Amino acid sequence: MKIPSRFACIALFAGMSISALAQSTPYVYVRSDVNQPWGQSTNEDAMDNIFSPGNWTTVYYETMVPSALFVSSTSFIFMEGGDSSFAAFQSFMNNYANTVYSWIQAGGRLVIMSAPNDPLSSATLYLPDNIVLHSDAYYGSAASSASGFPPTGW
Repeated sequence: MKIPSRFACIALFAGMSISALAQSTPYVYVRSDVNQPWGQSTNEDAMDNIFSPGNWTTVYYETMVPSALFVSSTSFIFMEGGDSSFAAFQSFMNNYANTVYSWIQAGGRLVIMSAPNDPLSSATLYLPDNIVLHSDAYYGSAASSASGFPPTGW
């Protein structure tokens, strides 16, 4: 009985390590593995519009390896921090904000969308260099769509 359980643990660990390090493109979308924010694929659609399908990678806060992601070969990261991704985003930034900030200082490009989906609670996240992400408990309007365009000079 011990051999199969050891094998299962090794296979599970190996699978997690491979998927966490499988990022093979310089363009990355990061979100929680809970579900797509607001049940929409608009972020993936925007990444497809900008970088073309298959030219970017999705990784998840819960399984990614920051030391494998925040490297010079990664040139653009879109971090989803809203709806079902907020708790994982907040936890990640509380632990790795300095890693993210150092990557930006070294030339990395980052877009953060942080829109917690709790109308009863405000949220504040303090980042390096006096950057503060704040969401009020009530927001009067929200966008129902987003679009992206290819950056110039990349």
